[in-house]
Amino acid sequence: MLASMNTAHWLTAVCFLCAAATATSHPSSGIVVNEQGEVFFVHSGRGLAKLDQTGKLTYVHQCTGGHWLCLDPMGSFSRTQPKHFERVTPDGARPAIIFADGGAPIAVCPDGNLYYASNWSGGDKHAPGGLTVSRLSPDGRLSHVRRGSKTRWRNSTRA
Repeated sequence: MLASMNTAHWLTAVCFLCAAATATSHPSSGIVVNEQGEVFFVHSGRGLAKLDQTGKLTYVHQCTGGHWLCLDPMGSFSRTQPKHFERVTPDGARPAIIFADGGAPIAVCPDGNLYYASNWSGGDKHAPGGLTVSRLSPDGRLSHVRRGSKTRWRNSTRA
């Protein structure tokens, strides 16, 4: 009886420690909803999951990493693979879904460009990071968003 109690206590402690380690790990942050009401989210360690309107869960992209995600409603990147990221929807699909295995938040804005936090210092100045903001056009041109830029958005167009 004592041996089984020790085993039970040990198993409980292991389960508690595993749960605590999971709770303190760096969680994923990507979640988007398309016009059909399907919810896509990054499940760290598994990949990209889709929850359809009936509640059915499927995995549309398998990988052991993953953190960020964005929806490209107009499909600006529907026929290209953006540098540093991965389009996980089929070629030509709209909206396109772009998946980031690490780095920093990403977004495709109404101008059709992909924006993400980048690392200005050291090595590749456009590598995902977090010190500056990079802009990637669908044709692959990279640039930095200048601090104090006067870009304003009005009715999904650039003013």
